[in-house]
Amino acid sequence: MRTMILSPQAEAELAEILAYFEKQNAGSNSYTVYLLDKIEEKSPHYIQNPELGQKIGKSGDRFFRCDNLMFVYSEVENGIEVSTVWDARRNPKTLKLTR
Repeated sequence: MRTMILSPQAEAELAEILAYFEKQNAGSNSYTVYLLDKIEEKSPHYIQNPELGQKIGKSGDRFFRCDNLMFVYSEVENGIEVSTVWDARRNPKTLKLTR
């Protein structure tokens, strides 16, 4: 079965982003739940068809967007591995890809 694997960095970035939104929304997790539902809805398309994502540079990495979040991933044997989760509203000059 194909799956989406989050690298430790991606997992930490996603947790940080979700915690930020929860704090900004006065402790309400409704936007966090909304985002997690959207990720669950969109990610299977990219897990099953990794070529759907837009290429980034020459590294072979691709990304898909979910709302304002960018999931940078590469294809692995059993699905995709997300290396970075990025809020696309941030300054792109501060984006550091791990590969």
